[in-house]
Amino acid sequence: MVRGCKRSARHAFDDSCRGHGQHSRGHRRTLGNKRVCPLFSDAGLQSDFHIQTGNYVPEVALDRFLHSAARSAGDDFLGASLAQSVSVQDYGVWGDYVLEAPTLLSAMTRASSIIHLHADNDTLKLRRRPKSVRFEYGFAERGGKGYRQIAMAALGPLTSIPRYFLGQSWKPQKLVSI
Repeated sequence: MVRGCKRSARHAFDDSCRGHGQHSRGHRRTLGNKRVCPLFSDAGLQSDFHIQTGNYVPEVALDRFLHSAARSAGDDFLGASLAQSVSVQDYGVWGDYVLEAPTLLSAMTRASSIIHLHADNDTLKLRRRPKSVRFEYGFAERGGKGYRQIAMAALGPLTSIPRYFLGQSWKPQKLVSI
């Protein structure tokens, strides 16, 4: 049983890292295969769970998983590392629909209107100001121990939308925790 747990968890963690680039592979090496299985257990996931496009991961499980992964790796900024390599393009059909919009504003409006199809209890609001636009993301499990990691990791997909339309050198004027 333990051998199967290690093997299955390792493959699931490897699958989750595929979409997250070099930084996550470094964290996988840091954590090691023996530490991956308990991360799934901490998150309330089965050891043979496979993270891949199309699978649903409850927000509470994601919160617990990222909290455990950051703690296990000894990296308070694991979410920031993940953000560097995650894009809305990694979100399958949902991300495709958002980025197929003709303009940045319409893409942000689309993302806000269909966030429930990505995460049923999360919120994404678009607030237009005279000289700026504010994009606000609210994770359903804001009170969880892994929220810090979630908030940092969410910067990748959120900033990937403007970068898709304005170029990779675009940077937000300000980041605010809400």
